[in-house]
Amino acid sequence: MGFGSFNAMMFHTLGSPKPWKTKHLLRAFNGRSPRQDDIAYWNNTNYPILTHSKWKKNTKKISVTIAKLIGRFYKN
Repeated sequence: MGFGSFNAMMFHTLGSPKPWKTKHLLRAFNGRSPRQDDIAYWNNTNYPILTHSKWKKNTKKISVTIAKLIGRFYKN
């Protein structure tokens, strides 16, 4: 389930913030890049059940991408 560093078949985010509540850009400016859980969640959100609007999914995926870019250069 993604508890270790080995290949995960399913991600389960323990604790908080959950991927749908995370402010990725704010976390990136605090030196924390997006977790694998966040990336996997937003890559698998709309199939087979539509869980978020298309607008929200696209804006979150863009913010995750920008946060990943910031995370490459800025770490706390």
